[in-house]
Amino acid sequence: MSIVNMMKDQQAWSMGRICRRAASMLRTSLTTDAEQNLTRKLNRTAAGRHSLSVDDETEIDVAEAAWTAHDTIIETAMVESALLAEVLAYEAAKRDVDRLSLLLDGRPESPVLVDQEQIDPETGDLVTAQVQIGVLPAVAAMPGPDDLDDGDGGSVRSPRGRMVDQRAAAQAILDAATPEALVWVAARAPSPGG
Repeated sequence: MSIVNMMKDQQAWSMGRICRRAASMLRTSLTTDAEQNLTRKLNRTAAGRHSLSVDDETEIDVAEAAWTAHDTIIETAMVESALLAEVLAYEAAKRDVDRLSLLLDGRPESPVLVDQEQIDPETGDLVTAQVQIGVLPAVAAMPGPDDLDDGDGGSVRSPRGRMVDQRAAAQAILDAATPEALVWVAARAPSPGG
């Protein structure tokens, strides 16, 4: 059973949060009282003061299964949380690359098109056509050099240069994404129509 929701979670799970959730799930099948009672029986058996009954052995099997499930939940959640962290980093980097590219490179004016169903007047069939509903205005590219003279014969990064560096760092995150993370990025992406 997975506790990390790869489609909806917006932050990776901490180890503390994973352990608290797993412990809560453990307690639905093995209460603290039942575990303490079983521990007392096992300690008395180890000391030679108690013999395990068939019911005791069944309780042991139930407790072992609950702890195995607990450990599996933690291991699975740790892997999924690390993957979710990568997916979230990719999504943030993609937004940064898009935003910085628009600021740095600008864009020409472009039409806003949507798919619209219409009835073909010749055939009477329902067809989908792209219809222009507006225009995205042009955005001018950020002018200026990437480096400025510092007055001492050296140079410093200009605001534009720092944006170029930020975009390169974000692009490096995109380029390093694992195939498994890319599958989840695609699955989490909003559908084109909604």
